[in-house]
Amino acid sequence: MKTKIKTIAQAALVIVALLTSYNASAYEGDSIVIHNHAGIKRVKIDVLNIDTPFSLTIREKNGVILHKERVKSSAQFSKIFNMSELADGEYILEIKSVKGKQTRTFFVEGANVLTKDSADSKNTASFVVNKNTMLLSYINGSKDYSYLQLLNANGDVVFEDHLNNLLVIQRQYNLSKLTKGSYTAKLYSGNQSYVSEFCVK
Repeated sequence: MKTKIKTIAQAALVIVALLTSYNASAYEGDSIVIHNHAGIKRVKIDVLNIDTPFSLTIREKNGVILHKERVKSSAQFSKIFNMSELADGEYILEIKSVKGKQTRTFFVEGANVLTKDSADSKNTASFVVNKNTMLLSYINGSKDYSYLQLLNANGDVVFEDHLNNLLVIQRQYNLSKLTKGSYTAKLYSGNQSYVSEFCVK
């Protein structure tokens, strides 16, 4: 038991007990469910209705194995994995039994773990302005080149931030140095654009 824990720790994948809400990533009738939570680098993996024994493997895209275990008997397998020490990138979950192999892809970026279907979903952006601070949150599902502009009431660009091709964008901007007045925040990503108007008082 100690050897297994040490091996998992070395691979930066630690099974932990965690009470929180997770977003499920699965298709109808799916036997593998990955639950993720925005801003938390942990995932809960459920394996349903797969004949035991089966093996569960988490590996890097290049094939390097980070964690592997064999489940001998279980009506429903469920564990939480801590991904906090994993580098940004693409990872593969593989379930292999006598009836075949199933794989799921997930991504680690920043403080987030995204499943493939959430990363491929429609891009969404939100702007939250609170006094002298603006928080930008954006899921760049197609990983297009993105940049943010702040324009004053005359349409002049007073600030620009190039966000490149990040999958998950979370930025906080200090607005205290802007003069009082009306402004427009514009986020450009590929052929998409998102606009939010705000005032600095």
